[in-house]
Amino acid sequence: MNKKCALLTKVVMSVLLLLSLVSLNSKNTKAAAWKENMPASICGNYHNSKLKLTVEIKRKSVFFMPDNGAAVSPIRHIYSKKLGKSTYAYKRDSLKSSAVVLRFSRKKGRVYLKVKHASSILDRHTYVKMSCAELSRVIS
Repeated sequence: MNKKCALLTKVVMSVLLLLSLVSLNSKNTKAAAWKENMPASICGNYHNSKLKLTVEIKRKSVFFMPDNGAAVSPIRHIYSKKLGKSTYAYKRDSLKSSAVVLRFSRKKGRVYLKVKHASSILDRHTYVKMSCAELSRVIS
């Protein structure tokens, strides 16, 4: 009886040791947390010539600006979250608001942006990243 208890104890200890090693080596699968501000890597001006609209992403705000110079209310107090390799989401003002998804892609050296959940008009189009000089040339 004593030998059976000792063997059972050894087996249980071995299983516990194995499980602890597996849990230490496993990847952290916890979802990314919401962070204040936008990542610097995605900041810039993205333009769509069909809509005549520019999306300006800054660290602390996002602007949807028409080329005709109409007044724009900025989206401030941004919280962002990385969803995937080139996909980000942002919320405004509080974490209770709905998230807007920004999906970036690259093709022939250009960076493209697709917006989801902003509005039915803005979601259907692709925006091209432009420098300030390119953008001023296109707008004027």
